[in-house]
Amino acid sequence: MRKIIFIILVLLTVAMILNGHGASAPILIHRYVTVAGELKVLQLDEKLLGDRFSVTLNNDIILKTDGDDESSRFNIFPVIQILRRISKKIPPFDEVIVFQQKMWGNACSGGPIWFLGLKKNGSFEVSDAIDVCGGEDPIIKEGLDKITVIIAGYSPKYGRGYIPGETWVYKNGKVMKLGTPKK
Repeated sequence: MRKIIFIILVLLTVAMILNGHGASAPILIHRYVTVAGELKVLQLDEKLLGDRFSVTLNNDIILKTDGDDESSRFNIFPVIQILRRISKKIPPFDEVIVFQQKMWGNACSGGPIWFLGLKKNGSFEVSDAIDVCGGEDPIIKEGLDKITVIIAGYSPKYGRGYIPGETWVYKNGKVMKLGTPKK
């Protein structure tokens, strides 16, 4: 009898979660203490996989995504992932966090990459995004005064041909494309 009651409770809980009930928002995804203060990535909705997220610094919202709002930045890629935390100085910043926006499903194995430059005085700057969709995970290299992102070329899953790779540099708070690496 106890097993039957337990199974019924589990099924009811799963049904409530799938219907958007039972989870408490916001849900903490990542938390770091940075040179500029406490950085958090939060899931703001109660959906099982999540469709609304934010990045906060000292509880102030830096970026907010909403997969249901077409006017929201990164609405197609609402899931926020931290690729790398660079705790050394990359001028003019004292620390840089590298983010990638993701989506649920398998339509695109990538997503836009952006940088958050942080200063000890609490100020910050959000960069423009690098458009990435598909292929292997990007390679991120730290230099003395820059961050290099190498995006490998790939063949589309159901397409023909080859999509060439790209090399991008984040330097002085700006993102710029360098060129195409060799195959």
